[in-house]
Amino acid sequence: MKNVKVFFEPDNIEVEVPQGSKISTALQKAGIHFDLPCGGKGICGKCRVKVLSGVVTVNDTEKKHLGDKADQGWRLACQARINQSSRISVEKEVYSYHKILSANRACGVEERNSNPNITKKLFFFPEITLQNPISLQENIGNSVGLFPCEISFEVVKSMATEKTGEFTGVFYDKTLLGIEKGNTTKTSYGIGFDLGTTTMVLTLYDMPNCKEVVSVVKPNPQIQFGDDIISRVGFSMEKDGLIKLQQIIISEINKMIDESVKITGISRNNIYQFNLSGNTVMEQIFLKVQLNSLSTIPFNPVIKGPIIIKAKEVNLNINPEGQIFIFPVLGGFVGGDAVALVLATGIHRSEQICIGIDIGTNGEIVIGNKNGMISASTAAGPAFEGGRITYGMRAQTGALEKYKFNEEKMDFQYTIIGGNSLKGICGSGLVDVISSLKKAGLLESSGRFVPLSSNDLSKKYIRMINEHPVFVFEPEKQDSIHLTQKDVREFQSAKGAIRTGVEILMSIYGTTIDKIDKIYLAGALGNFASIDNLKEIGMLPEIDAGKIVSCGNTSLGATIMYLCNKDLTYDINQIISKTKVIELSLYPKFQDVFTDSLFL
Repeated sequence: MKNVKVFFEPDNIEVEVPQGSKISTALQKAGIHFDLPCGGKGICGKCRVKVLSGVVTVNDTEKKHLGDKADQGWRLACQARINQSSRISVEKEVYSYHKILSANRACGVEERNSNPNITKKLFFFPEITLQNPISLQENIGNSVGLFPCEISFEVVKSMATEKTGEFTGVFYDKTLLGIEKGNTTKTSYGIGFDLGTTTMVLTLYDMPNCKEVVSVVKPNPQIQFGDDIISRVGFSMEKDGLIKLQQIIISEINKMIDESVKITGISRNNIYQFNLSGNTVMEQIFLKVQLNSLSTIPFNPVIKGPIIIKAKEVNLNINPEGQIFIFPVLGGFVGGDAVALVLATGIHRSEQICIGIDIGTNGEIVIGNKNGMISASTAAGPAFEGGRITYGMRAQTGALEKYKFNEEKMDFQYTIIGGNSLKGICGSGLVDVISSLKKAGLLESSGRFVPLSSNDLSKKYIRMINEHPVFVFEPEKQDSIHLTQKDVREFQSAKGAIRTGVEILMSIYGTTIDKIDKIYLAGALGNFASIDNLKEIGMLPEIDAGKIVSCGNTSLGATIMYLCNKDLTYDINQIISKTKVIELSLYPKFQDVFTDSLFL
C-alpha cells in the first residue's frame, strides 16, 4: 500500500500515512492534539475538520452529522479516510478558563497551621580528613543523624563534588529525599493535582506558608480516546491501550509542571511532593494498572490505596526522589475524588447529616456524618462539561455561560465568556438554558419542545431542522447555534443520574431532605451554575437555598490541604473506614426513581 501526504493548517505540519488511513490517524502522527469525544465511534459528530484540497469520500455517518456542510468540504476526522494527498484545516481552540479557586475558598474549611509531610533541616557538612577518611555516605549520615544505609544512592551521588559548608536536608517523614546547598529551610514546594476525566488542574504550592504560587489548567488529552470513563476502560484493553493512556497523561502533566516552573522560576528539583486525586479509572491509568476488573461485574478496583511512590517511578518531572501521594479510592468507580470531597467539606466530622455532590462526567455522591457515610458514583456523562451536546463546549472563550428569561420583555438575555461571538454552550450555560426554556414555556416538564408556533416565543426561536424541532439562540442568523431535542434528552439523563443517586442514598441512609443540614456542591458546574436553576430543573431536591454550599474544586482543594497538613492522614483513614459504597443499580426501585428524576 502506498503512502499519501497530508498537510495540516494552520500548524503547517506535513505527514505521510498509508492510503486509506483515517484523518484522525494522520492527526495523531502529526502530533496535533484533537478531541474524539465519543472515542472515534462516529456518535457525537464533533471531530470536524475541513478538507481544503484532495478528495475524501463522505460516508453515511458523516452525511447524518454534517448535512449540507459535507458539500463544503467538512468531514469527521474519526470517519473520513484519506485516499490521495490532501490539505486539511484544523480549527485550533484557544482556552480561556474560569479562575481556579484557592484551597480555603474552594473547600470552605478553616485555616489550619502548616504541618507538611515535607520538612527541612539545616546542617553543617564537615570536610572529610586523612585522620578520619570515612565515605561520603557516612559523612552525610553523621551530619543529618541517619545511618549510612538510610542515605539513598541518588542523594550520595548529588553530593559527590561537594566539600564542606552549610546545607539543607529535605525529608519526607524520616526519609532523606535530597540535599540543597545553603539555607533553604524557608522554601519548600509541592503540587496539588486534580486529574479529572475532562479537565486537569495543577496548583504549585508554597508548603511552609500554605500559599498558592501558581495554577495551571488543561483539558485531559485522553479525551481523544473517549469522553467518559467507560470509553477509556474499553480503550485500555486494546493492544497497548493502557500504555498510550498513561503516557499521554504523564506527558501532559509534565508540560503543566514545565509551565508552572517557567512562570515562577522555581526549580523542578525543589518540588518534593505531588498529591493527586481523581476517580478510580483516572488514578489506575496514572499508575498504569490494568482496568479489566472495572469492565465487568462487580466492577472492583485493583488497588485501594493510598499509594505513595517516587516521582521517578512514573517519569514525573519533579525531584526524582519526590513523593507522589495518590488519594485512596472508596470502591468501584467511587475514587479518590470522593475521599477528597469528604475531606474538603468536613462531612466526616459533622454532627448533622450532610450531602456532598461532585458534579462531573463521573459524578460522586456522599451522604452521612461523623457516625458513618454511604457513597455512590453516577454515570452522569460529559453533558455537564459540554460533551455530547451538539454545540456543547468547555468553559472557554465564546461559550454561553449564563442565560436568563426576562419575563417583562418576554425575551432571553445571555452572557458569553470573553464577550466574543457565540460559539457554543458550556455546562453552567446549559443549566440556565434548560431552566429558562422551561420558565418561558418552550419546554414541557417531560423535556419535549412545545409544538411549533404555539406562542410568539416558539415562532421566534423554534425551527425545524431535518424535520426535528430545535431552539435557536440567534434567530436573526440563518446558521445560528441551536439546541436539539437530543441535547435536551442528554442533559435530562445526566441530571437524572445525579438526582437518582441523591434520592436512593437518602432512602438507604434512612433520612429525608428536611433532615439534611447542608448540601455541598463540588466541581465547576457546582460552583458556577445557578443554585435556583439547579433546583428549578430538578437536579436537586427542594431545600432552602441557604443550605446549599458551592465548594468549587474539592478534588484539588483536598490535595492542597494535605500538602500543608500531614495530620490529615488520620482524617483520610477515618473517611475510608466510615464510608460504605452503594451500587445504585441494585436498589429495587432504581428504574422508577431514575424515570421520575428525568422530569424537569
